[in-house]
Order: sequence, then structure tokens, then C-alpha cells
Amino acid sequence: VSTQSTGSSGINAEYGQDYRGYRTRTVGNSYNCNDWYSNFPHPHSYDNNYNAEHYGVGHHRFCRNPNPGSDNRPWCYTTYFFKRWAYCDVPKCEFSSTDYFERKHHPKASSN
Repeated sequence: VSTQSTGSSGINAEYGQDYRGYRTRTVGNSYNCNDWYSNFPHPHSYDNNYNAEHYGVGHHRFCRNPNPGSDNRPWCYTTYFFKRWAYCDVPKCEFSSTDYFERKHHPKASSN
């Protein structure tokens, strides 16, 4: 599975670790996402430069997946005291812009 470019609004990587869209609500619009650099009301350790660089977490509240080894899609910590985190409803992409570029500009050689 290929990765998607920054700014895409859907998931193309297997576990959504490359998702850089702007969703800020969990599945079913149940909860608001919290800022990744906020530790209230839920303390966590994702607020660091490594996760910001590799997984897109930062001073925002967009859904991300900074733990693709354990989670199978983007999620976020919530602002609700009684719900620590929840998955986000992010659609899967049919293909990435990179895939499109490769198919359009490097078509398979015709056979003789």
C-alpha cells in the first residue's frame, strides 16, 4: 500500500499513519478532538518533536495515528473528561496522488 501526500483528506497508508487531513471529530461526530500538545484532561506522551515530524501530531486537534503498530486508523484524544480517546471516521482513498502520477507519467511499456 502506498502512502499519500501531505494534505490529503483520506487514508491510503495501511493504518492511516500518513493521514494529514483536517477531521477534528470522532466516529459519528461523538466527541471533539483535543490538541495533541494538551495534556488536559488526558495526560499522554505523544506531544514531542518525533511524533510531530513522523506522524503529524502537533499544536492542532486533527485526527492522526501516531501509533500504527497498535492502532489501525487515525484517532484522537477527546476533550471529554470521561472518554480518553476515540477513533475518527476518515474515509479510505482509492489511490494517492503519487499513484496517479506514476500511472500517468510512467505507463507500462507496450509489448511487441
